[in-house]
Amino acid sequence: MREYSISNLWIPKVVNFYPVDHLPLLGSGKLDLSHMRNILNKISEEKMAREAGLREKTSI
Repeated sequence: MREYSISNLWIPKVVNFYPVDHLPLLGSGKLDLSHMRNILNKISEEKMAREAGLREKTSI
């Protein structure tokens, strides 16, 4: 993206990429944004739980 002179503000950090098994599609072939939102919420909750666990371990 940097070779296209895109501002750093618009380039996501590597830690903000999450692997998914597949992208949910509607019957029309379009991305199912509702299902995608659910998948991303689940990933976000798992990440927050892992980070909370790490904070507990380091505060002991």
